[in-house]
Amino acid sequence: MPQLSTAWAIGNEGEPPPVYILKRGEVTRKGAIVQPGFPKVLTSSSQEDAKNSAGRLELARWLTNGNNPLTARVMVNRLWQHHFGKGIVGTPNDFGLRGQAPTHPELLDWLAIEFVEHGWSQKHMHRLMVLSSIYQQASRLPGDSKTRKSDPDNRLLGRMSRCRLEGEAIRDFSLSVSGKLNLDVGGPMVRIPLEPAVYELIFSEEEPDDLWRTTADPRSHCRRSLYLFAKRNVRLPLLEAFDQPDTLTSCPVRPVSTFAPQALIMLNGPFMQECSSELAKRLRRERPDDLQAQVELAYRLALCRPPKEAERKLIADFFASKGNLEDFCLALLNSNEFNYMN
Repeated sequence: MPQLSTAWAIGNEGEPPPVYILKRGEVTRKGAIVQPGFPKVLTSSSQEDAKNSAGRLELARWLTNGNNPLTARVMVNRLWQHHFGKGIVGTPNDFGLRGQAPTHPELLDWLAIEFVEHGWSQKHMHRLMVLSSIYQQASRLPGDSKTRKSDPDNRLLGRMSRCRLEGEAIRDFSLSVSGKLNLDVGGPMVRIPLEPAVYELIFSEEEPDDLWRTTADPRSHCRRSLYLFAKRNVRLPLLEAFDQPDTLTSCPVRPVSTFAPQALIMLNGPFMQECSSELAKRLRRERPDDLQAQVELAYRLALCRPPKEAERKLIADFFASKGNLEDFCLALLNSNEFNYMN
């Protein structure tokens, strides 16, 4: 009979064991018994005590209680940071005295209440934020604008901040435009083929060749970056260049760096070269023998707009000088408009 698969689980087994203060952290030097309880700084005298509760379960109920404002505030601040590049509280991991004060405290409170009243629905909050007039503002303002002069860091949200896509989003967007993105949902992690230079950097010649077993199905190699296998010492060049955090520490805010290897990877890296080649094949397949229609479709796919007149002239000059469709697609995937949210 085949052995059944097993899974780790957590359950309550009668009375929980006592928890002691350990003197100098040594397990053999037990001090006073510590009773379960909520953080006093975050509770009021009207809230029930946890001394006779089940511990973890009661803590979970307290965290998700509508009367506890902190959980909802932290969550909507994260959602706001995702859409606007910076949270209302600039330190999303620290709402305490050492953290930054909210730029719009009333807005943060209102969003938290809205979140709870709509059943903790993230979909509702995403829709609310992206349909707001703040999100739909332009990022470009005249150089002599009063808003730009009085608030150069845009703390008061007088315009939309330009946000560069994360490395995972650049990868997924490039696959989507080229028509190769696999939208399957769920399933196991995916190990994509490593570039030879990356493999040689990680594994020595003395080690066996099967230490990185690539997922057999080639279609899975084009799945969203969410499903890529994450290994601490195996970092994909595209994701690493665009500030992919390590897996050892919490990363509340990703840094946004700009340095030369990013341009080299976007122009010369095998992944972007392959995506531009696949995009060119898609254009020829969907708009055969019509260069103008291919250019129009490429702009619609990559930038969600038609080319401007000045751009049409530049493109015409490029192809007149014997430029090819693959290089045009590569240039389009390297444009600021493709890699930034304006």
